[in-house]
Amino acid sequence: MKIEKPEYKGWSYWKSKGEEEEKNGDFTKAIELYSAAIIECPSNEDAFISRGYVKCDIREYESAIYDFTEAIEINPRNKYGFINRAYANLILQNFEDVVVDSTKVLQIDCMEKDSLINRGLANLYLNKLDDAIDDATDAIFIDTYDKGYFIRGLAKYRKGELNKAILDFSEAINSSSRYFDRCLFFRAVANSRKNNYENALDDFKKFFNSFKLGNCQWFKAREGIHKDILNDIPADMITLIKLHIGNYF
Repeated sequence: MKIEKPEYKGWSYWKSKGEEEEKNGDFTKAIELYSAAIIECPSNEDAFISRGYVKCDIREYESAIYDFTEAIEINPRNKYGFINRAYANLILQNFEDVVVDSTKVLQIDCMEKDSLINRGLANLYLNKLDDAIDDATDAIFIDTYDKGYFIRGLAKYRKGELNKAILDFSEAINSSSRYFDRCLFFRAVANSRKNNYENALDDFKKFFNSFKLGNCQWFKAREGIHKDILNDIPADMITLIKLHIGNYF
């Protein structure tokens, strides 16, 4: 009896079908398609990266890291394996691993701003503030409207350089950064520490108005890694917030 080999479809076929399922929101089907591509060609680094990317979408970060690692082992010069593995490790708060992978990417492509941002965030959380500032500054040079201002502002805030931090938070706010809300909050805290209560109160109003159902406890849960900054708000500022905005604390 003759056994026929499965028809070879090629990566372009699996990629097209997988991306179509991703757009439809069927991530399980997309993973199945990328898995089929891997079965067809086990050395297909792009299929591993695509499957890992979808796993990140459904928050299966550990499994995604496995896929990105497989892609890296197939081709250590493919920067996207390192970029995506760094992203997954950033979510899992494996900050040292983020620094290692992001550094590898920058050795391959020194203009890769996402890796500068990822490494900057990791250095920020590792309290390597000068390194975080350097990465953020380089990212800003590449793309003025990047979240580099947020990272640099927060690093400067933690160094006690409040005026410089306020300037960076303002740059992010004025450029409609997706970190807009957090920069409003941190600028408000910085201004309150400088006794600029009027400016701080204005920012706190904008911040809380941006979350119709939110409050400080909601923000604290979301930004737990920065929760120490909540303790920096002076008691007089908290009294003004309760009086003019609401009982958010």
